[in-house]
Amino acid sequence: MKNKNNNFLRFGGDIFRSAHFSLSMLYFLILLAIVGIFNIVIFYSINTNSMEISTPSVEMGAFKDKDKDSYGSDEFRTRIITARNKRASEQITEAILILDFSILLAGGVGSFWLAHRALEPLEQAHKLQSEFVSNASHEIRTPLAALQLETEMILKDKNASKEELCEVLESNLEEAKSLTAMVNMLLKLSKIDEEIPLSATNLNEVVKARIAKFPDADKRIKFEGGKDFIIQNNETEMATILIDNALKYNVSKEPVEVKIFRQNRQAILEISNFSNEISQDDLNRFFDRFYRYDKVRSCNNRTEGYGLGLAIAKKLADKTHSNISVKNERVAKTKKFKTTFAVAMRFSK
Repeated sequence: MKNKNNNFLRFGGDIFRSAHFSLSMLYFLILLAIVGIFNIVIFYSINTNSMEISTPSVEMGAFKDKDKDSYGSDEFRTRIITARNKRASEQITEAILILDFSILLAGGVGSFWLAHRALEPLEQAHKLQSEFVSNASHEIRTPLAALQLETEMILKDKNASKEELCEVLESNLEEAKSLTAMVNMLLKLSKIDEEIPLSATNLNEVVKARIAKFPDADKRIKFEGGKDFIIQNNETEMATILIDNALKYNVSKEPVEVKIFRQNRQAILEISNFSNEISQDDLNRFFDRFYRYDKVRSCNNRTEGYGLGLAIAKKLADKTHSNISVKNERVAKTKKFKTTFAVAMRFSK
């Protein structure tokens, strides 16, 4: 599977390199056509004017007697004018060729840069999609492999008892439920791309209602809320995701802290849990799809979850014009660390 994914990514890279070259050439050819038309017009104008200037105007008496004495016959004067026009044309042609070369050189570099800028968002989206498919296929393959292995083993055991068969069926049912939950989360993640209508919501009441749904909430969650905050955000699933994540990865018996307060003209929902020390690089990846921090995940011997919850919370925050962030800090005068998620939301007007 890994080799197939690598080939797919390499194939995608070849596609974008080819598209980059083709788009660069298209831009360059357009520029070349413009320069060519410009040159045709200029050279046509130069040649036309040279013919008019080099033609002596005998009828109008262009030269006075002193000019005739200086320049001699009309034929000689015509040669002088023609030579001057030729020299001027050569100088103009030389200047235009230098200008053309400079324009085409700068245009070639500019075409390459513009093509890169145009394709960069598409290439980044393709890369993210490839990583998403790779991670999703890996996550789905694990429970499917367990299902297949257990089923094959019990089928080969002709002496299996009814209790053993029931045990395998229960295990398979758990894996099926796990797969269903992950598929539902993937569908939910894909649907967030649609616009979410916003309306006024009481943040305190929503958070309290969400907390009440968790088992033993009064012992496991410490809530600190001020006055009622009416926010312009009717999407409340972020609170559930963040509280569930804090409870899941809390390394201490002390309760998870949920606070609501006002800061910089915004309502802040802050959720903290005790954790191990986490580097900034790992914190920056917390909102990536399928990312699970192994040290945090394994601290409670927990392996449930798919690394999609925080990705959904991040996308919901972006769609509702909120700002979500995470930090990991040492608790004062202790060796403990806390991981804190904060969501800044706009007040309703």
